[in-house]
Amino acid sequence: MTQFFKYKYIPLLLFILVGIYYLYKALYFLPHDFANYYYAAYFLENGKFDIQIYDPTWFNLEVTKNTKNAFVAYAPNTPFLSILFLPFTLFSFEFSKLLFNSISLFLFTFSLFRIFKFYKIDLKYLLLLLFVFIIPIKNNLLFGQVYFLLFFLISEGFLAFKKKKLILMSLLWSFAILLKVFPVLLFMFLVLEKKWKAFSYLFIACLILFLSMIFINGIDSWLFYFQSILPKASNGEISTEFVKNYQSFLMFFKHLFIDSIYNETNLFASQKMYLISLNTVKSTIILFGIYFSFKEKNTLKKFSYWIISFYLLSPYSSSYGSILLIFPLLILFTEVSKKRIIMASICVFVYGNLKFDLIGNSFLILSFFKLFSLMVFFYVMFIYNTIVLKKHLVILGISLLINSVYYSYQNIEKKIEAPSITDNNIALTTDYCIEKDTVFCSYWNEQGSKTERIKLDVLSSNVEEVNIKNNIIYINNKKIALPKSNKKKAMLINKTTLLYLSDLNRGYGFYSLRKLKLKIDE
Repeated sequence: MTQFFKYKYIPLLLFILVGIYYLYKALYFLPHDFANYYYAAYFLENGKFDIQIYDPTWFNLEVTKNTKNAFVAYAPNTPFLSILFLPFTLFSFEFSKLLFNSISLFLFTFSLFRIFKFYKIDLKYLLLLLFVFIIPIKNNLLFGQVYFLLFFLISEGFLAFKKKKLILMSLLWSFAILLKVFPVLLFMFLVLEKKWKAFSYLFIACLILFLSMIFINGIDSWLFYFQSILPKASNGEISTEFVKNYQSFLMFFKHLFIDSIYNETNLFASQKMYLISLNTVKSTIILFGIYFSFKEKNTLKKFSYWIISFYLLSPYSSSYGSILLIFPLLILFTEVSKKRIIMASICVFVYGNLKFDLIGNSFLILSFFKLFSLMVFFYVMFIYNTIVLKKHLVILGISLLINSVYYSYQNIEKKIEAPSITDNNIALTTDYCIEKDTVFCSYWNEQGSKTERIKLDVLSSNVEEVNIKNNIIYINNKKIALPKSNKKKAMLINKTTLLYLSDLNRGYGFYSLRKLKLKIDE
């Protein structure tokens, strides 16, 4: 017992005490993300879990019957989370959040201590991690997020892989994949390691777990997730259309090249330049990762490369999600290179902690400071003081050439895009009605249902001539060519203007009210 209180264990004790402090603070925090998981499980238990779970209007209305001050959306989560959280529905929402946070904190600390012990890293570096990840740690607990659990699954799976415990590895990593999808890149890691047996075990584990989930959730919710939810999430469409706070390459190039009334920062409007730039970056990251994996001997370095790739390839980011960047930092702790540790820690601290509001409204390059801090971190980890920079530039050039040639021959059809007339800061418009010269738009936020008033000259309105079939709007049985999106409540006003709700370029069901001036011959 006395050995535990030796000096070297003090950092671990401080780490735990800070976690306990935020456990307490979370008791008085908003329901936040935990409401997504808890109530999805609650609805599953009560026979209400089907594709409507992804409709944010329905979801918010149902959640509000039980918990106040919640602004939630189950997308982009998989149906798997509703099963994972079923045991927590045995308790009240408040106690369940405390219980889940406590379990998550324990598992996170446990796996962090084990990986420190495995690589013989001095526990003093826990204090550095506590400083570098203080906001991610805080937000994981305040929001009731699952990234502590995800860290545990990935970390313990990696240790099992190193110890050749392939069944345990496959179980842990399959849970991680169904939990958040993006750990599917672990398959890439195993392929490049030429660990075919481990690959097979993981594939079988994912298949068995997935089939089990289908048996519980039903096939419809999973099909809907893969067909309607995952494609939008992969395109950065979580809520509103242009969100600098996502700090991703996708959102950076979107602000740079996509023309919109909500985007004042575009250099010039070019859908092709957007696609070329984005896919050049993505293919460069993957191709260089393949090259790096073949050349590098250190397994942790190769594993960490794909961890950072999760973030560089992701269409959105979050403070709490940055917790997985602990893995690449462990490499530096094993090498004990003070200069690189300081440089890397500063980059990760900026990425995970610095508030977007501080400089988020400045000019474009500076407003994506968190993204570029992650790029510098990537440079420090895999290019600084090495001889691979030339190889990286060659791969970048090849990727740029291939994507430029490919998209130059693509005919990208531009359909009529009706501009939104609701405030871009309003994420979820639920309904609208017209009274004289005013449109009353109902929308939802943390305070519940609100109303926005929009002045509009309305001489006449007509709903009989307008109908929606398979998300296609018809006026007098004539199809209106509009971009693909979910649509509802279409109305013709003044005989020449179309009003309708659409989630174009937004998260599933996050509607905005759009107005389209029709041509005379329509």
